[in-house]
Amino acid sequence: MSKISDFQKVLGYSFREERWIVKALTHTSIVDEHFESEFERLEFLGDRVLGLALSDLLFAKYSSEPEGDLAKRLAVLASRDKLLEVAEEINITGVIRVYRADVNTRSSVMADAVEALLGAVLLDSSYEQARQVVERLWTKHIEASELPPRDPKTTLQEWVQAQGLPIPKYSIIKRTGPDHEPEFLVELMVNGQPLQQAIGPSKRKAEQAAAEQMLKFLGVSLQPS
Repeated sequence: MSKISDFQKVLGYSFREERWIVKALTHTSIVDEHFESEFERLEFLGDRVLGLALSDLLFAKYSSEPEGDLAKRLAVLASRDKLLEVAEEINITGVIRVYRADVNTRSSVMADAVEALLGAVLLDSSYEQARQVVERLWTKHIEASELPPRDPKTTLQEWVQAQGLPIPKYSIIKRTGPDHEPEFLVELMVNGQPLQQAIGPSKRKAEQAAAEQMLKFLGVSLQPS
């Protein structure tokens, strides 16, 4: 179990009961009559731990910001893309047990595993320990932007309306992938004209990706001016 020992050093937390980290790093695709998977339950718990810990950290760091700006920061920091960044930084692919051969570093399974780990830390010790893990892994991401990010859909809508055009419309072109890891292809239209398509793990994420791509094409920044 040297990999697990080395991984705990990267994580910055040593488990008292190794069974929790084993459960967090064993995906439900691993079928073993002697092992009952708790991956999804730990992911569920870890998602709530992450939200609370990030809210705690943001509330303290940005003491003068209104709720709306804190919510924007939280949405980005707890997003699938940010979880995947963290998963890559701690090299979770080197320790996770997963059956499907096509799972890679950009798979949502890796993002889910980060949340499962946070749930496992909570059960192994306390919320405070889990919050400290979040602080260690997310501090640089929290400090990466001085100003809260802008939502790409809102920014694009403001831009097109300033040009005297109707608000953008989004439609699902197709849905692919298994139930546990779906992909949505969404098309962005303005004034009846299809302008951009994008893929995301949910309809909302795909819409945001399409809006962000369109903003890049237009040269419109998401950073507040």
